Amino acid sequence: MTQKPTSDSEVYSRTNETIGIKPTSGTLSLIVRRLFNVLLYISQKDGDIETYRRPLIEIMAHIEYNSNDAKLLKDHFRSMMNGILVEWNSVDAKGTQTWEASPLLAHARIESSENRPTIVEWSLPKPIRERLRDLTSYTRFSLQMHTRLRTGASVALYEICARYATNPSQLSVRAPVSWWHPRLTGSSSESELVYKYFKRDVIRPSVAEINVQADFTVELIEYKAGNRVDEIQFRVIPKERHDDDGESLRYDGALLEKVTRLGLSVEEAKRVCEKHDGLVVLDAIALTERRAAITTAEPLHSKAAYFTATLSKGYTANKKAPPKSQQRVLDLPLVDVEMGRLREAFNAKQLNEAFGYFKELDVTQQRAEIESFLSTKPERDISAAIKKNSLTNMVARTAFSGWLAAKLRGDPSSDELLEFALQKKAGP
Repeated sequence: MTQKPTSDSEVYSRTNETIGIKPTSGTLSLIVRRLFNVLLYISQKDGDIETYRRPLIEIMAHIEYNSNDAKLLKDHFRSMMNGILVEWNSVDAKGTQTWEASPLLAHARIESSENRPTIVEWSLPKPIRERLRDLTSYTRFSLQMHTRLRTGASVALYEICARYATNPSQLSVRAPVSWWHPRLTGSSSESELVYKYFKRDVIRPSVAEINVQADFTVELIEYKAGNRVDEIQFRVIPKERHDDDGESLRYDGALLEKVTRLGLSVEEAKRVCEKHDGLVVLDAIALTERRAAITTAEPLHSKAAYFTATLSKGYTANKKAPPKSQQRVLDLPLVDVEMGRLREAFNAKQLNEAFGYFKELDVTQQRAEIESFLSTKPERDISAAIKKNSLTNMVARTAFSGWLAAKLRGDPSSDELLEFALQKKAGP
């Protein structure tokens, strides 16, 4: 594993025109975002020269990528030069409006030998180089913050909101949902956008993660046209500064959002995630939601209190015996919880392996598998997403991978689950 930098002094500037970039082709993944920012940081540090050079191990350390495999880096470089095109608009002091489009990198080179460290060389496109020289309007970022945020959407939202952190209005740009979607997801796909899923799967987890990791908090503001959310923006509120010599812990934004949805504050959710394993927290959330759904028992007055008690008591009730209608939830045998958790982890592994198998097929075989899946008549939204943009839609991809995993392997036997559990216990 590479050693990550720990200094918050590793900061760099980006002109505001290059913040919140929209890919017009390809996908801006988390690793590509981190890699691009590191290359900008080094380029800015070295000054305005034609090409830049660094040892591969240094670049990998900055992006906290657990591999020094040059082949993987080549794939990312190809994406940055050929698979991702970004565009932006700007207005100069004379009022001249300019539209520009550019790849993220102009060229890349990797030098490998048995006796010397692998060296990476790159150059930047002319529009990006010009903006590194002319920092008239810019925002400063920390490389460490980019490694603390665990998803590409969190990084994108953080960068956009950081631009407005010192704005007197404390408000980000207000724009249609369709403007925000490609900028946060990093996807150029034009698949049908359903706001409630975009909010659930992208916005809320990113907001929760930023509110813990960043030196400001963000709040989502929605603007409706009739019953439909048409535009959104974010309120950006700086936090009070506190001296802290230790490195901040990292949190799963989606998990934090689930905990806060029960009624806990962000700080309370942060303490819960510090103290308990993520899977234990998920079990407690599921237990709380199941109890809240019981209509034959006394209504649950506080999900937050029940959730906290569930964690502290280890899936058992308080000393006072609960009503019988509650016992089937509170006294859920731990073996059932563990088996459910194990089966979920096994299924996730199966889905990843199934999709990996699919990617190894040739185009004709892939098309045949997709047609076979569509013949099972999946839900209309999934079918439409696949027909329009193949498997770029994550919901559709998950459904397809689940079908393919079942086709390839079927339901796991007890022996398979036992073997999987032993492998997990043994570790890598």
